[in-house]
Amino acid sequence: MAAKSWGVAMPTVVRLVFLCFFLYTTVSISLSCMSLVTLLLFLGSIYLLDEPKTSTATPVSTRNPLKGKPQTSGLNEEREKQVAHAVSDFVSYDAENCRVLDKFGVIRMGSQFGADPHVFGRGVRRVLQTLSDLDPAGVRCMDKSYVSKRGWVFEFNRVTMFITTFAPCYPPSNSRYAFGADDCFILFQPELSFAQHDLPDDTPVTNWDNPVTVRDRIRTAFRAAGRSYNIRETILYPMAHDIVKPLFDDDPLVEWWLKE
Repeated sequence: MAAKSWGVAMPTVVRLVFLCFFLYTTVSISLSCMSLVTLLLFLGSIYLLDEPKTSTATPVSTRNPLKGKPQTSGLNEEREKQVAHAVSDFVSYDAENCRVLDKFGVIRMGSQFGADPHVFGRGVRRVLQTLSDLDPAGVRCMDKSYVSKRGWVFEFNRVTMFITTFAPCYPPSNSRYAFGADDCFILFQPELSFAQHDLPDDTPVTNWDNPVTVRDRIRTAFRAAGRSYNIRETILYPMAHDIVKPLFDDDPLVEWWLKE
């Protein structure tokens, strides 16, 4: 036991000895060659006598290629915080650089959320609720009583966002089709980006035969791909109703905002 204790204390003793030599050889204003040597010995004792640290790095095969952070299954507390901080950094930066404010995707919610739209909706609510709870501006939009009504919009750090979601449960005929991906996706698009791209005002009217506006071209492209989406007869409808879509247009609304 005594030998082990001496082994642990020895680097500190050696460092103190070299420090004393350095101070002894540096008693005048001028720096002598001996003081330089003792300084180098002291600095060397700091770096060379430390025990090598065991690497705890995550194997490359388990890392997220997008963020370099270890992947975990599901939506645990640590991942929820990472998501919130990532979105916060994105919004804080791009709010000052409006020309590049475009979109921010949160991917890999976990394949267990993609069984059906209702399970998916619960996962979406957890993500949005986490972001709302950690909103640096303190708005906490998910705690509002009118989430399912007109006038509500998702807001984080004073930036309102349009949200679109995708999951493997949707068939190829659905506009939220995930193209064979196993995981679920949430796309956050700051509403300011619509103005940056000069997107025209929303309208229920579409020029199908002769697309003119960006909206016309988007709608005709989705229809040509066999994934046309429902276009209401009015633009006055709750935004929350379109965040998580049902499998088919005739299916009941997915009330994802309801707490479990």
